[in-house]
Amino acid sequence: MGVLSRITQEYFGTSVRDEDGRIFEIGGKKYIIKYEDYKFIKNIVPIGDNGEYFMEMKSDIFEEPIYLCKIEVKSSIGDIGYDYYYVTKSVLDEVEKNTIEDGLVMWITSTYDVFSDDFLIVKILKEVKDDFDEIDLTEDIEISNLTKYYDVGNNRLNIKIYPDRDNAVKDAKEGIYDFLYSEYKNNMTKDEVANLRKTCGDDWLDIGGLKDFFEEDYKELYGDKRYEKGEHGSELNDELMDRKLIYDDDSYFYVDKENPKFDIDDYRDELISCVMKDEELSKEEAIKAVEEYTTSEYIDALIDFEIVEENDENFELDYDSPKFDEEDKIEELVEKMLKGISDVVDEYVSNFGNLPDDYYDLEKLAEIMVEPDGVATQLASQDSEEHTAEIDGKTYFVYIS
Repeated sequence: MGVLSRITQEYFGTSVRDEDGRIFEIGGKKYIIKYEDYKFIKNIVPIGDNGEYFMEMKSDIFEEPIYLCKIEVKSSIGDIGYDYYYVTKSVLDEVEKNTIEDGLVMWITSTYDVFSDDFLIVKILKEVKDDFDEIDLTEDIEISNLTKYYDVGNNRLNIKIYPDRDNAVKDAKEGIYDFLYSEYKNNMTKDEVANLRKTCGDDWLDIGGLKDFFEEDYKELYGDKRYEKGEHGSELNDELMDRKLIYDDDSYFYVDKENPKFDIDDYRDELISCVMKDEELSKEEAIKAVEEYTTSEYIDALIDFEIVEENDENFELDYDSPKFDEEDKIEELVEKMLKGISDVVDEYVSNFGNLPDDYYDLEKLAEIMVEPDGVATQLASQDSEEHTAEIDGKTYFVYIS
């Protein structure tokens, strides 16, 4: 049985026994509590003619002052040993200064005004017990004073007491991060992403990175479409027309003068007349000149003399000869496609089935999950509550698991 259990048993009126099972009863009261951890004694000053010791423990755990006493025990065969005990002031008043019945001798020690961690923990637990009545102060409790918190535990409960809540937040965040890393260190499924977004929002997601992904993906996709055969020359032209970024007319494409929509002989007589007038030839000379034209020269002459217009009414469009800058149109197309994505996260997981860890920050997610109530959720599995105790003007934060 540890010192804390002895203190708490005394406080709640439970009979206290030492290792031999004897009840220390003085003056009809069971007030002596064994002290097993000498490290808490900060100062011992001998006083009096015989070097007696007296140490007063100032604490509101007990209703009266408590004194730490060194007690000498004489065995039946005369061997002498000693140990340390807490004794209440009323016990001291009822016995002689240096003797206790049954062979026990007490030396009284010097004044002691700093109570040990044991007393502090009991005070904290007593206050928290009002909120969490499963705490049993009569059970054996072990205390570890760790760097950031007191670890108080027995067979049923583990209790962490933090003097500084910032440390509790850090520990909870680390615990949440460790869990998240074990679950999502490589990727998240579509459902996992959706559930986390519902509870934690989007600040942990790399929205900008996903937009960049789609931008680069679209640029590569449409860049490749320039070289894929389509209905209007290339698949890129088809896509641009579908998105109404270009139209199927001569404002976006040059015409193919080798593919007229008319019968060139229909304009033969008109062309001969124009050649006669322009070059001051006879009709026979003009006919001969026109007959020597190649098809390309013939059509150029029709256009030059404004007999026909160079437009898509008279010629087929040459889809391989755009009047626009393809790179500029790809940029417009990509921008339009990105505007059409209302949710880049959902778009990604819908297309690929999961979200890789390149696009989320588990540390940021842990930071979001730890507040406002994630600290208690992580550190207090019993009730997911953060309990507080105000002791001597200082607040302690208690988590029970």
